[in-house]
Amino acid sequence: MTPEVAIRNLRDLCNQLHTRSQHFAGECDGIQEQWTALGRAGGQRADHAAALLGKLKNHLRGIAGYCDGVVEQIDTMIADPFGSDD
Repeated sequence: MTPEVAIRNLRDLCNQLHTRSQHFAGECDGIQEQWTALGRAGGQRADHAAALLGKLKNHLRGIAGYCDGVVEQIDTMIADPFGSDD
């Protein structure tokens, strides 16, 4: 991808990040609901909280991996904006 194409596709990048953040927010909402339910059952303990937070790891890894890939592409374009194979 050239830097010019990347600029034209910035809306796609924003949409991709927005979609990923919405999925993450949904998972967070679900965890909060589970935590509230545990509270009603008298089960809000540190180990339960830690297990629920562990559910976020895959979402965060996915977001981080996507962002790392984008940063790598940008670094490549900065290092060689004209795409020469030198």
